[in-house]
Amino acid sequence: MSDKEIIVRLAALVAMVDDGHTRLTIPREHPEIGLEFGHTATSEPEHSALRFSQLPLAFEQFEDGVYVVAANSEYARLIGYRLDAIDSTPIAEAMTLELVDESGGVSKVSVEPLPTTALEWIAPSFANATPLRLKHPEEKFWSEYVDDGDFVYMQMDEIADGDIPLAEFVVNTLG
Repeated sequence: MSDKEIIVRLAALVAMVDDGHTRLTIPREHPEIGLEFGHTATSEPEHSALRFSQLPLAFEQFEDGVYVVAANSEYARLIGYRLDAIDSTPIAEAMTLELVDESGGVSKVSVEPLPTTALEWIAPSFANATPLRLKHPEEKFWSEYVDDGDFVYMQMDEIADGDIPLAEFVVNTLG
C-alpha cells in the first residue's frame, strides 16, 4: 500500500471505535479554509507524500442531503447544489461529482485536487450576515441571545482540561 492508503486504512480502523472523541487527525493542505478534521489544527507533515489534497468544494450535511456550501472561484456556480453521487474507484473516476440543483437538474463535474498555492474561496452570501457558527472563530466558548428567533445560541468548540465545565458555561449563559 502507498503511504496515503495506509493512512486511510488507519482512519478506518479508528472509526470502528465509534466514539466521537477518538480520531486520527489527518493533515491536509489549505487549513486556512477552516475544514478541520479534529478539534485542533494539525501541523503539516514534513514529508510531502503524507499531505492530503482536497477538492475545491466544501460540503455540509443537512437533513435533506449533502450540499456544496463553499467553493473556489472556478466552481462557485455549484454552491447550493446537492451532492447526489460520487463515482467509485479507480480514483480518476471518483473525482467525478454528480450534483443536483434546486430544480433537479444534474451536473457531472470532474474536479482535480487543489494545488498547494493560495486560493480564492467563494461562499454564499448571508445577506451580509455571518452565520452564527462562524461568528467568533477565536473563542472556544461563547453564547448570544438571538432576538428574532427568541433563543440563546451557545457554542463550545473544544473542551480541554482546565476549561470551564459545561454545566458552569450553561449556568453562566442562562443566568
